[in-house]
Amino acid sequence: KNFVDVNENRPDDAEITAKRVARDLEEWEYYKSFDSEDTGTFETVNVAGMVDTKAVADEVLARVRRNENHPTSTTCQPKMDLVFVLDGSSSVSMLNFKTMKSFVLDMTRAMDVSETGTRVALVMYGTMVDVRFRFNTHFDKDSVLAAIAALPETPLGLTNTGDALFAVSSTILIPSAGSRLYDLVTPQVLILLTDGMANIGRTPEAEADVIRSMGVDIISIGIDLSASGIGQLNAIATDPDSEHVFFLTNFAELRDILTNITTLACNANINITRPPAWGAWSQWSSCTTSCGPTGTRVRAR
Repeated sequence: KNFVDVNENRPDDAEITAKRVARDLEEWEYYKSFDSEDTGTFETVNVAGMVDTKAVADEVLARVRRNENHPTSTTCQPKMDLVFVLDGSSSVSMLNFKTMKSFVLDMTRAMDVSETGTRVALVMYGTMVDVRFRFNTHFDKDSVLAAIAALPETPLGLTNTGDALFAVSSTILIPSAGSRLYDLVTPQVLILLTDGMANIGRTPEAEADVIRSMGVDIISIGIDLSASGIGQLNAIATDPDSEHVFFLTNFAELRDILTNITTLACNANINITRPPAWGAWSQWSSCTTSCGPTGTRVRAR
């Protein structure tokens, strides 16, 4: 086999893995076991071209040493509505999707997930859009992490970013889905991860305009994009682009921006101007006449 999985949150196991690799590369049937409740982050090391067992062991240990000092949490504001929009089109390999999922898991671990704290929603898309869960589906961190870990390598197909953003504005950023958009004190953050320019469906730029007008900060992360794709992500994200758009050459670089993205989300603007919402009705006024059919009463909102 050509890959070995390393749990970076358990470096002792990684050392055992490395020693096993160094001792018996030809028997490449080893996969590190882990407890079912373990939610550690995994990184895949490609060893297909390594014939020197020491080089394999050194590479595995180097990854672990790097991640021992990698922050997996940050100080976050008391509450936030956070929605992830993940590109699951055919151009995203299973390995890269796994890396993207690890990024989302790590970021979620840094949040105070609860009904009164941070609420998390997630949308996947390819040709079709799959709303995996809304803000009021899970109110505890373990449930959210389990739902993210269970994401399948689907829906595949083309890159329908526009319809995915439309699904966010129409089915997630609404009170019945647990959104606190109109309480005016809960930051709203959307994180889009994609590896390509949209090639089917609604216009992503227009759909993003709608979401931003609702008071949502959009952070765009693009991996190995063309010039056109870069322009599209700039148009989707909240301004300034220098703070809200991240361009990477490969999915592995998600690890390098984890802290920056988490910090950016945790410090999202909570004073965003939001569209007006109807308030509660006032009490009825007194009737203009004491009797008869011509009197009127008034209330307002």
